[in-house]
Amino acid sequence: MRDDEREAAEERRRIIRRAGLYTWGLFAVTMFIALGGAALIALLMRVPGVSFVKRWLVISALVLVPASILYLIQRYRESRRAARGPDSGG
Repeated sequence: MRDDEREAAEERRRIIRRAGLYTWGLFAVTMFIALGGAALIALLMRVPGVSFVKRWLVISALVLVPASILYLIQRYRESRRAARGPDSGG
């Protein structure tokens, strides 16, 4: 491999590594905002006999579980589409 090819390959690895870090950072910020919003809603909702932590857990589950299921469905569809290949016509 020539020097310019090595440098290009190294640059691609750096870009991919940086993109991965940005992705995980965005994921962490999104989770923080979702859990913080659920905590705020749990504070505002008063349910007699139910503690704050239980309200927070239920609201967090109501926010995160459907989003996670939709994400998994999307990933499954993408993997099926990739497995079919570009010639399948749909």
